[in-house]
Amino acid sequence: LSPPGTCQGDASAVGLVVPPSERWFRVELDGTRFHSPWPSVATLLSRWETLGGHLSRWVINLGSGDGRCEGGDEYDPANCLILRRGWRGILVEADDALAAEAASETDGR
Repeated sequence: LSPPGTCQGDASAVGLVVPPSERWFRVELDGTRFHSPWPSVATLLSRWETLGGHLSRWVINLGSGDGRCEGGDEYDPANCLILRRGWRGILVEADDALAAEAASETDGR
C-alpha cells in the first residue's frame, strides 16, 4: 500500500518522494519492471546488515503463489530471496495447483 497522499494531487503528497540527490540508495528496478522511488527489499536488507543488523536469512512466505521470482504484477520478493539469494524458507500456498508449481519451481527444497 502506498503512504497516505501518494496518489492524490493535493499538497499532502509533496515531500513523499525524496529528490535523487538526497537519497541514500540508488533508483533501481523494483522487481515489477518499474523504477521505484523507494529502495528495493534487497537494498533495505543489505543496508540493515551494513549497519550491524543481523539477518537470519530465513523467509516464511504466506501466500507464495507459484513460487517463482519474476518481474511484473505478481513479483514476490520473498520468493526471490530464496531462489536468487540463497535464503532458506518456508513457502505456504493454499491453492493446491499453485503449491504444486511452487514445489516444482524450488525443486522440492
